[in-house]
Amino acid sequence: MILAPLAFLSLALAQQAAPIAELEFELVGGRPYVAAKVNGRDASAIVDTGAAATVIDVGVAEEWGLESQGDIDARGTGSRSAQGKILRNARAVVGGIAETIGYAIPLGGLSQAEGRRLEVVIGHPFFESHVVELDYAKRRLRVFDGAADVAAKGTVIPIRIVGNRPRATVRVLVAGEEHVGDAMVDTGATTTSLAAAFRREHPFDVRTTPKVVVGGGVGGFIEGRYFRPDAVMLGPLEFRRPILSMVEAEEGISDEKDPIDVLLASDLLRRSRVTFDYARFRMTLEPNTDFAAPFEADKSGLQIQARAGEAKAFEIVGVLPGSAADEAGVRVGDVLESVDGAPVSSFTLTRLRDAFRSATSTKWELGLRRGEKRIRVTVPAKSVI
Repeated sequence: MILAPLAFLSLALAQQAAPIAELEFELVGGRPYVAAKVNGRDASAIVDTGAAATVIDVGVAEEWGLESQGDIDARGTGSRSAQGKILRNARAVVGGIAETIGYAIPLGGLSQAEGRRLEVVIGHPFFESHVVELDYAKRRLRVFDGAADVAAKGTVIPIRIVGNRPRATVRVLVAGEEHVGDAMVDTGATTTSLAAAFRREHPFDVRTTPKVVVGGGVGGFIEGRYFRPDAVMLGPLEFRRPILSMVEAEEGISDEKDPIDVLLASDLLRRSRVTFDYARFRMTLEPNTDFAAPFEADKSGLQIQARAGEAKAFEIVGVLPGSAADEAGVRVGDVLESVDGAPVSSFTLTRLRDAFRSATSTKWELGLRRGEKRIRVTVPAKSVI
């Protein structure tokens, strides 16, 4: 009587799918970076459900002598198109899995915004062919055969694949009223955003920041305003008081021909272990220990990015009107040299941004270079939203 259940359990465990690849990733700006090889060269890649194809930076492709066979106009987040190349005989290998790189497009602006060289984006073909698990808490990527029925724990969310990207239904709760939208699930995006058309169709009154740059991509940077809804709901999962952006441009939140209402980004996704199973049109979220943590807003009002060609040199590219940094006299174009006496060369851009969202900091002493002058300012911590 005891052996039968044990035998059944052993059989069930044996039938669990085993990953065909398992590797660590680095989380930078909410994007999962993994080690890759491109035609034998070491490369850094992000794993991106929001990318319709697997691509490489056009400058890197030229630097590495990758063979091209024509030009393309590349589109993505942002309103502009960019010139790219159609590649031949280029492939990326991630965890022993080979992926064809079809195109080279400009990614340099994203590298500056991230403060980290972005060389390759692993996109739709990778997710279409495999079941992909992103364990954000453990910084672990596991990849299964696409035919495997992976018994992922957590909440199953139905998805559709539109334009090579996953879509899910979300509900945004503001002042007790639900607004239902069609969301693109994008592991390569930082902040969950509402499209301008969705805001027109679903008007609501909520406090926002002044207009500011809220994101960007291949098509350039986009402006909008940040706000806090009561909650964002994905199936039965409820993300309470997150920080979202409202995009103001009619174009820019994505390059989809079938417009989206919401861009569901890593600020929400990273609070779970997420499994994408395109073959079965499902996404599974298993909340981790960060799921219920408060969403911390920036408390400086600064927008910082790496200077072109200088990963450890940071420039102020935006100052939110009325913010602590604005009141302290920080200006666009100032070069940040130190924070609380520590040189910025000891920081990554992600660490700097995290410092300005700290729940415990009360102020920062900034060393700035403005033209030929060096100045010091005190910026008190004051949440922007």
